[in-house]
Amino acid sequence: MAGATYKLIEKIGPWSVLKHSATGRFYVGWYDAEAQGGRRRALHTDSLSEACARVTSLLERGVQGDPKDGLAEKPLKTVAEVLEWHRPYVVDLPRERLSSSTSG
Repeated sequence: MAGATYKLIEKIGPWSVLKHSATGRFYVGWYDAEAQGGRRRALHTDSLSEACARVTSLLERGVQGDPKDGLAEKPLKTVAEVLEWHRPYVVDLPRERLSSSTSG
């Protein structure tokens, strides 16, 4: 695949959604300060919406650096998944704060 390039499609926080010119597959790109250069990992999709969802999920979960492990987890897609992901945070909130935030 000589001459293949990666085209920047979307910027999501510190992440870039890149498209490989020869295959049409999407990658996540980021700047690696230690290596002083850009790096990328395959998103294993040729769907732009799926690629953006995976990269947005990295941002929402606070993944930093090489996203290899973060990409192994599937993105949150349903309200139930989002609520379950936030459960540890909500459980630790003081009861007064919870009742004041739900009253109008």
